Amino acid sequence: MQRTLTIEIDEEIAARAADAGLLSNHEIERLLQREMRCQAARELMEMTQLMRDANDTPMTVEEVSQVIKEARKARRSLRATHP
Repeated sequence: MQRTLTIEIDEEIAARAADAGLLSNHEIERLLQREMRCQAARELMEMTQLMRDANDTPMTVEEVSQVIKEARKARRSLRATHP
């Protein structure tokens, strides 16, 4: 299934993006996937900081491992839904 998007951006930015080859369907999809991964990583870091703030004791190796496992699972799920 595919979705058609229409965006309005500044002409200069559009021209520079086109010159850089960033306006193809493939490149836009790649950029969106990368941004979603970055967003997920930021959210994980924020969640980790909230956990640290809520608990004065440092995270154990096992807790850190669990957070990493959950992040990897989320990344795999994202890749599976957006190959």
